[in-house]
Amino acid sequence: DVRYCLIEMIGNQRKAEADFISWLNANGCMLENVAWPSFSSAGTGMDNESERGVIALKSVPKYGVIFSLPFELIITVEAALKSSSIIGSIFNDENIRKRFPSFVQNESRILTVFLVCHR
Repeated sequence: DVRYCLIEMIGNQRKAEADFISWLNANGCMLENVAWPSFSSAGTGMDNESERGVIALKSVPKYGVIFSLPFELIITVEAALKSSSIIGSIFNDENIRKRFPSFVQNESRILTVFLVCHR
């Protein structure tokens, strides 16, 4: 039944988000005095479940930090190209660079291929 599938899908999404936040915390990310992701902080229409936001749990001073992410957790083009995976091999291969220059020089495409291969 469609309703059961939707409930299961939302439950799986929430578990994946909880796992992601646990991973962030374990790797030095700082989420201070905020609830994230929050599904009740954004949206006014019928589709609130698909919109996310952040809720401040305390008053945040002007220019106050509520989120910090260690640089090591950020996926960069350089990191993708240096990876031991096939990504670096593809985008650093001279034959491919000559045949598809506009593709291999596009940073968005490099990161997209990297993320798809590491999913």
